[in-house]
Amino acid sequence: MEMKKLIYGAILSGCVCLFVSCDEDTDSVNFAPQLEATAASNVTRTSVTMKGYINNDRQSSLEDFGFMYSTVPSLPEDATVRVRVTDMGDGNLVADVFGLSAGTTYYWCTYANSGVSVAKSEIKSFTSESTTAPTLGKFDDGKYLELLSVGENSCKVRGLLLDDGGKDNVAVGFC
Repeated sequence: MEMKKLIYGAILSGCVCLFVSCDEDTDSVNFAPQLEATAASNVTRTSVTMKGYINNDRQSSLEDFGFMYSTVPSLPEDATVRVRVTDMGDGNLVADVFGLSAGTTYYWCTYANSGVSVAKSEIKSFTSESTTAPTLGKFDDGKYLELLSVGENSCKVRGLLLDDGGKDNVAVGFC
């Protein structure tokens, strides 16, 4: 009889502890923001402009956000480059990415990192150009050419060739 009282007492104590320790389910306090990869534009042999959107109406705490890209479709962490965007303003994200390889397919998306997890948008792709027209750069004054010197029958000018277009140039000169 003493053993039965002990067992019933232990069961009753366990049930009381179980019911007291249960709590009502609550909603998450840190929701993932809504993310969208909107466009890959201005695609050249070595660069692209990525555009996206982040809606953080629920005021999720974010350590950083921006774009990620890779040549691997699943965007694995060890083969992915992150391009952080520092000011999202109205939610529109834009980043110019340089250093791409010509004729390569890249996979990309927008991301938001809370410090605990990383939310990603749908994954999109683009292929960098194999060859393009040569690209010239501008100097600080906004001009494509800089006049270095003027002689009696000649002048020296300088230009900035940013990308040769991927082909051997037949002729280089100024008009």
